[in-house]
Amino acid sequence: MSSADGAILLDKARGISSHNALGAVKRTFRGAKVGHSGTLDPFASGLLIVLVGKLTKLSGWITGLDKTYEADFYFGTETDTLDPEGEVIASAAIPSFDEIERSLGGFRGTIQQTVPAYSAVHVDGERAYRRARAGEQVSLPERTVHIRDITILDWAPPKLSVRIQASSGTYIRAIARDMGKKCNSVAYVAMLRRTAVGPFSVEQAVSGDGPPGIHDLLSAYDFLSQLPSFSRAIAGPDTAKVIRNGGVLPRTSLRFEEGFDPADGEPVALFDGERRLLAVGSFESGRFRYRFVCG
Repeated sequence: MSSADGAILLDKARGISSHNALGAVKRTFRGAKVGHSGTLDPFASGLLIVLVGKLTKLSGWITGLDKTYEADFYFGTETDTLDPEGEVIASAAIPSFDEIERSLGGFRGTIQQTVPAYSAVHVDGERAYRRARAGEQVSLPERTVHIRDITILDWAPPKLSVRIQASSGTYIRAIARDMGKKCNSVAYVAMLRRTAVGPFSVEQAVSGDGPPGIHDLLSAYDFLSQLPSFSRAIAGPDTAKVIRNGGVLPRTSLRFEEGFDPADGEPVALFDGERRLLAVGSFESGRFRYRFVCG
């Protein structure tokens, strides 16, 4: 596994797309595959986990982690995009703090959300935001999300500042829209900052204003060590050769780090004695099923 395999915790600046934020990382790690896990809208800032090299194959697992956001909801105004970049489409009276506080119970736990019209989900084979820009009226899908907590940080009418801990796939813009409706008003997200993804905090991140250095790359071991969902096992030299060839690997041939005893189907990262990533996969009936091998 090359030295350019790992993860960068990047503090994306407001005003650029997640795709463009990867440019600085790509310049640092020329030739390595680079991808982000969990898109942030251009108007939003905060933690973007950038996977480099072989770790890009873990994108699905990282995307599924819970997220934490801080946001400013502006009541009394709604935009078509539900963010500050859209056109104003509705106005209403600003609700009282008591009305807002009473509404919070409906936004905790498992809830149904209708995705925003300006979103990347596919509707009849085309991105919803493209249909919205064309002026089409479409039936938008609903999704089930889980809001672990929503906390009021400040109320300075018309601005409500909140902290939200939510499952992957939650639209904070939809929460603002629906909270406005629940308070007999309208609202949009004026500011959005992602402060955490799973166990990773934006306080650990490097600034997205300039290119990160090689020293900012978290090794696969250091990165995966922070993910409690991943068990870790160490392979001796002979077993490492089997793994690099994708050979049959019985569970008994591995030494799991203390505290790890994965059940079938749970993700496992395999390392050699120097903590270099060899493979990722899971066990099924006592045999290892490879997700990918580093070679």
